[in-house]
Amino acid sequence: SYGCNDADTVNISFDVVPSPAFLPIDTNGCPPLIVNFINNTIGGVSYQWNFSDSAQSNLTNPTYTFINNSTIDITYYIEMVATSTFGCKDSVTHQLTVHPLPTSSFVDDGVPSCSPVTVNFTNISSGADNYLWDFGDGTPTADTTNTSHTFINNTNLIQYFEVKLIAYNSYGCPDTSIKYITVYPDPYYTISVNPDSACHPANVQLVTQPGASSYMWNFGDGTSQSNGFTITHPYFNTTNNNQVFTIELIGTSFFGCIDTAYSQIVISPKPNAVFNPQSSSECSPATFTFTNNSIGAYISHWYWGDGTDEIQNNLTVNHYYTNNLNIPITINVSLVIYNNFGCFDSTSLPIVVYPNINADYTADTIGCTPITVNFVNQSTGSLTYNWDFGDGTFSTQTNPQHIFVNNGQNDTSYNVILIATSNYSCNDTISKIITIHPKPIANINCSQFIGCTPFNAQFSNNSVGATSFLWNFGDNTTSNSSSNSINHLYTNITNNPISYNSLLIITNSYNCSDSSAVVITVYPEVNAIFIADTANCSPFNSQFINLSMGASNYLWNFGDGNTSTSFQPVYQYNNNSNHDIDLIATLTATSAYGCNDSYSLNIHVWAVPDASFIATPATQTLPNSLVTIDNTSSAGTWNYYWDFGDGSNSNFVEPDNHTYSTFGNFNISLIVSSAHCSDTAVNSIQIIAPTPIAEFSINEFGCAPLTVQFANQSQYANIFLWDFGDGGTSTSENPLYTYTNFGDFSVQLTASGPGGQDIKTGGIVHVFQNPVAYFTVAPTVVFLPAQPIHCFNTSENAVSFIWDFGDGTSSIETNPSHQYTQEGEFTIILIASTINQCVDTFSIYKAVVAKSAGQINFPSAFSPSTSGPNDGHYTPGDYNNDVFHPVFVGIDEYQLSIFNRWGELLFESNDPNIGWNGYYREQLCKQDVYVWKAKGKFINGKTFFKAGDLTLIR
Repeated sequence: SYGCNDADTVNISFDVVPSPAFLPIDTNGCPPLIVNFINNTIGGVSYQWNFSDSAQSNLTNPTYTFINNSTIDITYYIEMVATSTFGCKDSVTHQLTVHPLPTSSFVDDGVPSCSPVTVNFTNISSGADNYLWDFGDGTPTADTTNTSHTFINNTNLIQYFEVKLIAYNSYGCPDTSIKYITVYPDPYYTISVNPDSACHPANVQLVTQPGASSYMWNFGDGTSQSNGFTITHPYFNTTNNNQVFTIELIGTSFFGCIDTAYSQIVISPKPNAVFNPQSSSECSPATFTFTNNSIGAYISHWYWGDGTDEIQNNLTVNHYYTNNLNIPITINVSLVIYNNFGCFDSTSLPIVVYPNINADYTADTIGCTPITVNFVNQSTGSLTYNWDFGDGTFSTQTNPQHIFVNNGQNDTSYNVILIATSNYSCNDTISKIITIHPKPIANINCSQFIGCTPFNAQFSNNSVGATSFLWNFGDNTTSNSSSNSINHLYTNITNNPISYNSLLIITNSYNCSDSSAVVITVYPEVNAIFIADTANCSPFNSQFINLSMGASNYLWNFGDGNTSTSFQPVYQYNNNSNHDIDLIATLTATSAYGCNDSYSLNIHVWAVPDASFIATPATQTLPNSLVTIDNTSSAGTWNYYWDFGDGSNSNFVEPDNHTYSTFGNFNISLIVSSAHCSDTAVNSIQIIAPTPIAEFSINEFGCAPLTVQFANQSQYANIFLWDFGDGGTSTSENPLYTYTNFGDFSVQLTASGPGGQDIKTGGIVHVFQNPVAYFTVAPTVVFLPAQPIHCFNTSENAVSFIWDFGDGTSSIETNPSHQYTQEGEFTIILIASTINQCVDTFSIYKAVVAKSAGQINFPSAFSPSTSGPNDGHYTPGDYNNDVFHPVFVGIDEYQLSIFNRWGELLFESNDPNIGWNGYYREQLCKQDVYVWKAKGKFINGKTFFKAGDLTLIR
């Protein structure tokens, strides 16, 4: 009231209200209905779920089961309250309907009975309008309200069939009721008759299924039996025709179920077999005659007991027998007869067959006189023997021996007969012809039986009566010569005398032969041979190595008038001339048997030169290095080779002078040589070294690491020490060195040699400092096309930069931003450079992932400007909150509509970058709750539709 005033300022911070949303919306289902809730809230950090049945949850995405035990629909209202970081809340409510279940129930008139059983079913279900019957036996289901069904049990056990009735209401909700039908097995009996037809008398086995409580058998022959599922029963037929018997079985199961089965058996009459042999025993080979006296036979089958048989229906039958054993054999002959009904009878009788007699022998049936023939008796079944040799002589021996002689000039033949007899008075005879040939006479001689190898033996052949000749000289050689005189050369390669058995075998036209032999003795071979040094420079000692064989005495002739009888002499050859000489050395070797051999070699003795020279002066100092040389070697047509010790040489007889290019101790050598021999002379001279001169030049620069090649220009030095100015050294002559640190470095070289030491300092190496490239990028995941990345450059010592964003674009900014236009994973590379163009590179592999996805969210409240309407444009990320707009990425199409609570349209925008400023018709709207709806399409082609409420705060 006094006109005084005061003012104060309060800062008010507004938190973004969460935008609650969840799925499913307005769903329904049958109980128990299990629902998985999906929370799509934006800006919420905690949640409270109310399921309208007093149940709650604070999970982000809860799962809840809804129940309906009534007969009508139950509607649940699910509320989710979302709370932001600073306690701002908003809620959303959706409804969910749970339908009732029907009640399935039915009754039946079924009682436990024998299969088949028909049952009637009455449906007493409630709340249902569709039904499905399942009878539990694999038959098709039924969908009628009431039904009937026939159950069949083909097993051997009681069957319990589970019958289900599934009832459905109009919502498709099901309920199931179950009952069981008991069906006893239907008995089924058959009769197995084994055999089902037979001949009189027959025991027949009757078999049916086991498991019955009782069996009643009627065999069809006036007899019966009341127990057992396996029965053996005898059947008889004494008539001449078949008889048929009918078998009946009545079986009762343990459940009182009955079944009757029938079968038949046929019994046929039987014939009578009788026969007699004409004789009960015969000698082998023998034919027996048999008489058939059988009654009622239609087919007669004879089994002869020797492994053969035949069908013969005649009254009398013959069969041939043999016995190849040494004793009588008893054979059982059998007769099997069959009548027209297939029935048979059999009988057997024994017969005796004495052993078979077989006279036989083997012997040489042709030969040369005189020949001794051994007869080998191969008769079988015999006991005594009589031999007739055909030359008036006889024998009773089993295997006799007999000599046959032919004194004539032609063949003589003899007929030899053998009669063999058994102890059963059986006999057999065999005869063979023996032919005897005449024989030739062999006779040989030799002019000389002893000699040295090689020995030529002269043989004379005095044989008579021969047509072919075979000489075997005893040394694995043969001849077929028929000459009266024949020569053969013998050799002996051993160390001892060898005796050869020389044999002549002659043969006449009958292939009869005779032989004659003599012994030839051959002394061992003497083989003179030796090796030696056959060529060398004078004087040289030649070692003669004796390799002779078969000798005991030796005589050496060395070719220069000297000899020796030593086994292996050593002899010195001399040549005092200036030309080569040739000699012949000979060895004569003699054995203890007087045999000898000689061997010679050529010996070459070469002339040898005498090398000598004079070199002056012996010592001098550089630059003086001229040496005078005088050759004083012996006279002759020699070759000369000078080596001056410094890598140079000469082939002159007199090289006169030689100049050395450097210092050192040098050996001058002279080699005087002919084609084979040589001599060497050596003299030493000294060139004294001067003081070394160290020298090099360098002026290098570059970025670290910098590698420098140093060129050494020093003189008269052979040891070097480099100091590179950074603590590094080297003893190489021309080192290659790498500087790793930056700076300016002075280089020093110390050169040493035999003449002393010198030091050179000079030359600067400039090494520039390298940059260090490094950066970070954010965000690492962006959504196309509007969301950029930002690169934060933290490189050191760099003045320029080149960025490669991995999508074909680049930048030279220090801290660039970049927007990707296509999906993918992108590697970013940074190249940093200094003012001296030194570079470093740093990259992040797959630093950014760009996705073509879309997302849009809206706040639940905003506070418009009270200073008047703006155009709705806003700055993304700005927290002024004076424009209601979405937070989005990847929007292609967009429409936003704002309504008041009465549904009146207040604002509409097709640009997501233009929001509602809170004004309508240039007037600020009142503080209230408004409704917004947004629809559109993301850049990936998916559409969206969202709606919600927002609070305008003034």
